[in-house]
Formats: sequence, structure tokens, C-alpha cells
Amino acid sequence: MSEKNKVDAIIFDLGISSNQLFDLKRGFSFKSKGKIDMNMGLASTSAEEILNTFDEYNLNLIIGVLGEEKESSRIAKNIIKARDIQKISTVSDLVRIIESSKKFDYKKKINICTKTFQALRIFVNKETTELIEGIVNATKFVKEGGKIIIISFHSIEDKIVKFFFKNYSPKKSNP
Repeated sequence: MSEKNKVDAIIFDLGISSNQLFDLKRGFSFKSKGKIDMNMGLASTSAEEILNTFDEYNLNLIIGVLGEEKESSRIAKNIIKARDIQKISTVSDLVRIIESSKKFDYKKKINICTKTFQALRIFVNKETTELIEGIVNATKFVKEGGKIIIISFHSIEDKIVKFFFKNYSPKKSNP
């Protein structure tokens, strides 16, 4: 691509859309009574499929790594137990499993389901892969000396962004 066809800046806003959260049929919100889908549009699998087919090890890995959930092993174990009795198909099913798995901490400011829901959403939609691919492609469209600006909302995204800028920024500045 020639320099004259490139742009001065590209901005990424990595936040989830309120349209997705408020559409209770999509299963992103804890308040939803519907199916647990979490698909943002292009994913080939749903959270329901993951919850009902992945083994305990991989559920633990997804929830622990992508959700940074300290109690991921207990949640994964209880998902397996619950689905042996009945298929996990609604948000309410998952919320009950998480609530029974975690020690309730009244000092916490976020809902105790947040990290598990985040992990499933990230995995279903391949958000980390999409972010990396987006950043790499953005570098092809920005003029030399241009800027890539990224607004991230959780530490998984933040780590990827910081790694990229630390290791690939021509000025090697503090991101």
C-alpha cells in the first residue's frame, strides 16, 4: 500500500456494545433468562456448546486464563457435575453454578459471575486472536509516524496491547 493511501491514526475501542448486553436473547447479561449464546456474530460455536462439551481441564483453563478467575477449578468441576444431571442451556443455569461455586465476598464491586462470563465471551468470539490480528493489520494502514490508539477494558486485552507496543513500536516508548 502506498504511503499516500495510508491514514494518520487508527482507534480501537475494545468495549462490548450496550446493544449486545441489553439484548437479553444473546446471553451476555446475568439478567437474561434465555439461552447462553454469547456469540457476537461470526463465531461458529456458542457458550452453551462449550459448557456442555468441553472437559473439566479445558473449562478450567478458559475460565482461569481468559477470566483470570481464581476459583476456576471449582467452577469447572461444578459445571461438569451440573451438566451430568441436566444440560446447561440458560444464563440462569450458569449463574446458579457460579454462585454455588464461589465464596461470596461482599467487598467485591463486580458481580461474582463477571469473570466467568468474560472468559466464555472472549473464547466464543476469539477476541484475543481478533485483537492481535487487528493490531497487526492496523500497522499496514498507518502512515510512518502515525498513531494506533487502543482503548482496552480488561487486563487480558491490556497485556496484549502493552506487549505489542513495547516490542514493536519503533520508538519503544512506554505504552
